[in-house]
Amino acid sequence: MWAKISINTHTKGMRKMPKVFTYLLAFVLLTTIGMNVANYTIELKDYNKTPYQQAFSSIGANSLEFRLDCWAKIKRDPNHEYQKQINAISQALGIRFESDKWEKSEDQGLKYKSPINDAQCSIIFRETDEDITYIIMALIFASDQQNIMAYQMNLNKIKNIKWNFCQLYHGYMDILVSQEALEILLEVMSKNMNAEIVEKYLGENYVSATLKHKKSQIDILRNTYDWQIALRRDQDSQKTLIWIGSPFIISDY
Repeated sequence: MWAKISINTHTKGMRKMPKVFTYLLAFVLLTTIGMNVANYTIELKDYNKTPYQQAFSSIGANSLEFRLDCWAKIKRDPNHEYQKQINAISQALGIRFESDKWEKSEDQGLKYKSPINDAQCSIIFRETDEDITYIIMALIFASDQQNIMAYQMNLNKIKNIKWNFCQLYHGYMDILVSQEALEILLEVMSKNMNAEIVEKYLGENYVSATLKHKKSQIDILRNTYDWQIALRRDQDSQKTLIWIGSPFIISDY
């Protein structure tokens, strides 16, 4: 009888073993699926980042300022009236210009400078003796929540105005790195921007380089998307300052 009981108990244990393997297999499958979904979500998030966001995040940099500079030339109006162009720019940017903020001067022409929404806006209509008027505009944002690309694309929809653009992204790191580390950071940023360094310039406490962007999804915007990166060691603030310009940096660094 004891032998019979022993055999029966062993048989029941053997019957339970397939269930254990089933539970383990289900656990492994669910874990694998969860990890794949998480990795896909991270990759999708990184894929949707702009090149400057990828560069900043790759070295742990903080954002300071985002700037869009635009300029174009149009035929000079004999009556010095540019309300049509002002309305078109206002509609493209989705902002309203205050009429009392416009100023006229002989040397500067028609000028506007005032905060608009979350940006600092500056526009100049400067006439020349060659029957040409230059429109020079700058939009400066303190937050990367504003989509500079969207503003650029909307301005390009204005008829009879062919714009030139230059984007600037300014940031910093909370540490003062060595001169050698500047070059390493430059290499890391260019790699994460999917760009190749064309020329590199070294100086005391700074490094700068021009980059050629490799083929990527942003080519659909019909822009060459060449970049310039500059990094500088700032002894006063004990920080490392960073500039990314597209296609180049037009401010001092």
